[in-house]
Order: sequence, then structure tokens, then C-alpha cells
Amino acid sequence: MKLEGTVEGLELGEVFRLLKLEGGSGVLEVFRGAARTHFRIAGGLLYFADSPAVFPGLDERFVRAGVPGYVVRDLRARAASNDPLVWVDMLLREEQLTREDMADIIRRHVEAVAFLALSWDRASYTLTPLPGDPDERRLVGLDLDGVAIEGVRRVDEWRLMMQAIGSLERVPHPVPGSTREVVLSASEWEFVCFADGRRDLHTMVKDTRMERFELVKLAHGLVKAGLIVVRDPTLELLGQTTAVALKGPIDIYNLTFLTTAVAGEVSSHLRLETVEEEEIEIHLSAGVRDLGDDESCLLYFADARTPSWVIKRMAMETSGFVLLVNVNSRDSIAVSRGDVALLEEIGDRPYVVATYASLEEEKIEDEEVRAILRVNDEVPLLRCGLRDHEEVAAVLEALLALIP
Repeated sequence: MKLEGTVEGLELGEVFRLLKLEGGSGVLEVFRGAARTHFRIAGGLLYFADSPAVFPGLDERFVRAGVPGYVVRDLRARAASNDPLVWVDMLLREEQLTREDMADIIRRHVEAVAFLALSWDRASYTLTPLPGDPDERRLVGLDLDGVAIEGVRRVDEWRLMMQAIGSLERVPHPVPGSTREVVLSASEWEFVCFADGRRDLHTMVKDTRMERFELVKLAHGLVKAGLIVVRDPTLELLGQTTAVALKGPIDIYNLTFLTTAVAGEVSSHLRLETVEEEEIEIHLSAGVRDLGDDESCLLYFADARTPSWVIKRMAMETSGFVLLVNVNSRDSIAVSRGDVALLEEIGDRPYVVATYASLEEEKIEDEEVRAILRVNDEVPLLRCGLRDHEEVAAVLEALLALIP
């Protein structure tokens, strides 16, 4: 049997049921733009699924199950195939995981991929039939009808939960002052421990290593119980107030400057940007600096791996930039040339250069720093100790003076 078509609404569930009734074998691909999922079916049973758009991915699931990260990376490097089932087989042969544990990992991963595909209102699909028994490495055989029913149930529940929570970019805060006795499950207790008012829900998925659906369900239940509230993130101020972006090649030093500037009140955020309908993760840290007279300033930075097009897009809502440059050596200064080029390309946002040294092996004069960076004399250049409150304040004052 060969199938292809376009999914409208939840008709993918009907495709699953048809494949079960036919008892066929093959690879079902479901895709929306660049985002793709694929399902492997044998004898009408679903035995594997994967998608680069699903978090956690299979590699991350192996690590969460106790396989060292370096083992997973080495295994992928040694594998002669990009087929994930080859890596599964290698992990089993090397006794990194038991068959029972691996079967549980695959089952959970398959369910997550099915949930993703069933949540797409519009998608296309093709089924490539395979003769006979297409894969002898099957560890699970899931009922396609059952997977479809569970996936549809999750989609409906997800929509209801998100109506209450609003967005995974919102930040959960504990509700103080309750004196009533509360009994929490282990998962609820873990959630409450991570709900410190500084992580958005996206970031909590990473930090707790929970499934996204599981974490949102916990958040929804704890909100209904009155134990947490979810509030708009600090980054909601972007575009609404004076906003300063930090740009530098070393995230830990960017974070040190930010922590000094906002007196330690830093929050972590994970935004999902869509590129050709495929999601990529953007990690950001943010805080608010009190400027006095009822005025404040948002400070934030995106991690050093963030694509330049994201920085350019966010610049539209940003008032100016602080370019942090490590002046340990001429080579470390030259690393920031790309950041200078990016800010010059953005063009209509002022910036200042703040230089810092984590080592004091040699003194590099400001004029040489400018020459290496190719920055003209109109751009303020200030020496800055990243933990020195007065020097950090001076850098920000220099930038704020340039903002219209």
C-alpha cells in the first residue's frame, strides 16, 4: 500500500488507523515545511519514530538514562550510518542500557514524535512501503490506533493547559505565605524547587529534564492549586522600555557584567525561533536595572552561538549595545571583530565598547584595541572590571547618553 496526501486538522489519526487495519509495513513521513517526522511501521505496529524538532531528542534521552555524553558522541562518530536504530543497537551491544530501559526510551520518544505530528493543523505525508519484515531490531510494537487516540488526547489537553498558562516563555513564581498543609508528589516537588522566579518554562524543561508535556501539566495543576503563579518574563519589556543588549564572545563574562548591572536579579529564558517552519532554540539572560526617578532599563544577552539574523531582528526592539571585548591578548581582541562588523551592519543603534581583562599579562593600549577592532574614535571605549559596580555603571551611562 502506498499513501500520500495532506493532513487537515487531526486526519493523521485516521492515517494511523488505516495503516493498522491494512497491517502494512513501511516508513510514514509527515512534514510541515522544513519540519519533519518519520514513523517506522511493521505489520501494522509502530516500532520507531524520530524528528529533529522534538525535545528531548534521542541523544538527550540516552544521557538522561545515564549514558555519559562522551559515550553518545563517540558512538555517533563510530556509527557507519545516520540511522538512529544503528546507535540503539550499538548501545545495547556495549551494554550501556538494558533492553527494557531502551524499550522504555523508544516508547516515550515515539509518543512525543506522534504528539508533535498530530498537533500540526496542516501537514503532508507519504508512506514508502517496505516488503516483508523491514527491521529485525524492533524493541517495541505500539498499537497505531492507541498512539493516535493518546496523541489526540494530548493535543486537546495541551490546548486547554496553554489557555491557562499562556506561553512557555512565562516565568513560574512560588506563591508565598500559604499556611495550609500541602502534599506534593516527587515530580511536583521537583517543579516547585526549580520554580524560583528566574527561569521561564522553556528553560525549566531543560533544567529539570522533564518532558515538555509533563512539565506543562505540572505547572497547570500547581497554578490551579494556587501554589504557583506564572508571570510575564523580563523580556516582555523588550520594545516597551529602554533596552540594552550585551554582545561578546564569552557567555560567562557577559553574564558577569549583567549580574553586576542588575544586582544579581538575572532570569533565564529560552525562545523558539521558527526558520522555514523548523524551530531553533535561542538562550537568553535578562535583568532590569533601576535608573532612579521611576525609570529602569532592560539588559539582556543572547548566548554566543545565536545566529546573527536573530540579533538583527531583536535589534529592532533594542535601544543600544554594549560590546564586551576581552583584552587578554591581541588574538582575544581580534575575536570580537565579527561583533563589531555586525553592529556596524545594524547601523542605526549606538554602541559602546567595554574592555576587560581576565589576565593581566600585558597592557594593550586603547588605541591599539581600536586599531585591532577597526573601531573609530566616535565609539566610546571604556575599561571595565566586570564585577566593579562603578565601572559597569559608567559603561551603561556612556551608552544611555547616546540613545536618543
